[in-house]
Amino acid sequence: MKNICLKISLLLGVLISTVLPIDSWANPLKIGVVAPLTGPAATSGETVRNSIILAQEKFDPQKSVDFVFEDDQLQPKNTVTSVNKLISHDRVDGLIVFGSPTSLAVNSIAEQNKLPMVALSIVDKVVAGKSYVFKHWVSSRVENELVVAEVKRRGYNRIAIIASTNDAMLAMRDHFAASKFVDIVYSEDFPSEESDFRSAVTKIRQANPDAVYNLLWSPQPAIFAKALRGGGYVGPMFGVHNLEDPKQIEASDGTLNGAWFVTGDDSAAAEYYRDYEQRFGVSPAAGGPNAFDVAKMYIEAIKVNDIAKFLRSLNNFHGAYGEYGATGHNDFMIKAAKKSIADGKIIS
Repeated sequence: MKNICLKISLLLGVLISTVLPIDSWANPLKIGVVAPLTGPAATSGETVRNSIILAQEKFDPQKSVDFVFEDDQLQPKNTVTSVNKLISHDRVDGLIVFGSPTSLAVNSIAEQNKLPMVALSIVDKVVAGKSYVFKHWVSSRVENELVVAEVKRRGYNRIAIIASTNDAMLAMRDHFAASKFVDIVYSEDFPSEESDFRSAVTKIRQANPDAVYNLLWSPQPAIFAKALRGGGYVGPMFGVHNLEDPKQIEASDGTLNGAWFVTGDDSAAAEYYRDYEQRFGVSPAAGGPNAFDVAKMYIEAIKVNDIAKFLRSLNNFHGAYGEYGATGHNDFMIKAAKKSIADGKIIS
């Protein structure tokens, strides 16, 4: 009887292993996701979480990948605590971290643990000298190239820049300043908790720029836009992906209408946006297509043993950003595109 039971068990094992690869059913991949699910940047965190849920429902309904979410409120010290917890307690196989300051706070931790981490960040130094850390966003340099081209096309010669003290926003400011093709008549950065921009508006009015480069991070763009228009400045305003936030556009009470910005080229993401809005009833903020694609990458990685190698050599990947692959520099080939805001909506 024991021999019969043993033979049946062995036969079942063989049958199961031929139907499902061991890696895809015995040990589900566990991916830690750190994003601002509460606090001032919660819109971004909600977009990241919802986009990952959407990707899993679409590409992994059997949940062979377990996404574990942690809230850091976009505070680097909280990101460190969350990542250490995900590594030591949850035993994750990979990480997704939203934001540049937050990703910079933990990229060395991921590297030391040889743990694949994908940062939703534009900043090149997030991946500098790293083998296990990747970033998924249009590069800050690529964004800046299109910003510069558009500023030249529009004939702006005198620019005022206002930025949040945030690595991504400061990187965009520095790239633009290094281009040295316009006069920067005013430049100042503010901590993320600042909400009083009256003195900045006064200085901008006095400087009389051709346009204002708004590099403030949520919830500051809308607060500043209202203060700027309320203070009497009627000239053009432009930015980057920081202006791609439906809630900020709504909160601006029309003062962001007419602004243009540069972000990732999501011209292939119509299906993603349709599915997101049907599923969650709102439009996603910047970072949604990125989170969706990175989740799909991890889902596809269940077929391999070396996730970092898979991400590093990714080719012919199909996602919200269309078909693309890795650059060979722990980054992905995402193009930039210009959009504008009109009647409270984003226009491609």
